[in-house]
Amino acid sequence: MTDTWISSHSTAQKLGADIMEKINQYHQDASKNASSAASLATTIRTAMKRYAGLVDSLQQALTRSSAQGTITVFESERRQTLLDELITTQKRMEQALNSKSNTARSSRDALLGRSGASAPYGGTAPVNPWLMGEETDESRTLPTTDIRSLNQQVLQEQDRGLDALSLAVGRQRDMALNIAAEVDIHNGILGEISEEMERADTRLARETRNIKVILKKSNTHWCLWFLIISLMVAIVVIVSVPRR
Repeated sequence: MTDTWISSHSTAQKLGADIMEKINQYHQDASKNASSAASLATTIRTAMKRYAGLVDSLQQALTRSSAQGTITVFESERRQTLLDELITTQKRMEQALNSKSNTARSSRDALLGRSGASAPYGGTAPVNPWLMGEETDESRTLPTTDIRSLNQQVLQEQDRGLDALSLAVGRQRDMALNIAAEVDIHNGILGEISEEMERADTRLARETRNIKVILKKSNTHWCLWFLIISLMVAIVVIVSVPRR
């Protein structure tokens, strides 16, 4: 029987690749055909919602399988790694779509990350503290394409930071799994010790009963010997007394 988790993961992987292709196509159409780009953006966001739903379902299924013990610890770690890759892909898709959308629809202020810049779909874009902010003497001489490149470098730094954070979280998860395995081993050892102690208590109680029986029998034998010796003494006395 096919593993539904693996099948769903493959579906999510293919969907992610398809979304990335559509995002690339959207970037190409943004400067040529605004209506086509807007329609494609709607399709992309719908697909991204479906992708996010698949990722959430995979996370819930993995958590449930790990808790129920239906998969091994090694398989749980392997699937978590695959799931982390999907999550990273999801973040990159969102960043790629949003950054390119801002590039196509925003002004130079939006590229600089300044407040008051127009948002891609109306309203005001929030200030991005990672971007350049106010114009400098150097930035005033730069064309929009160069500023866009600088912004992409900042976003790439953010991606690297997220990747490093993901690795750190993965290491912490591995440590937690190792600790859990050690606890299970020690619990097993303690259980064996408890069983041995129970068996020892049972043997001790049995031997104590046997000793009591033996002591009781020994007391009975001494009484019999005492009685026999007393009778023999009485017989000797009677025989030794002269008859009249």
